[in-house]
Amino acid sequence: MAYTYHPHSSPPALTLEVQDFLKISGIFTDRELLITESSASNVVAKVSLGELTALEVTEPVSKRADVAQQLINCVTEICFDAAIARAKELGAVYQSYTC
Repeated sequence: MAYTYHPHSSPPALTLEVQDFLKISGIFTDRELLITESSASNVVAKVSLGELTALEVTEPVSKRADVAQQLINCVTEICFDAAIARAKELGAVYQSYTC
């Protein structure tokens, strides 16, 4: 999985701060922003209560990391496909215990 944002939605080349870019770019849904801007403890609590699945968390986090990599070259190892595969496995395990 790789998410490539459209170059026309990139911040101007001389932009020094891109912190708000993800919010204003339109790349992320409100739900994706809510998940990726939540604290880790909040996300873990929602997953443990079944309010979110591992996959519902992994996809937007991977997407956000991918866009961040394209903006500021901050990721040293990209394993999004493996992360998504693992999230699916964990989701299946979770379902087997909750059904």
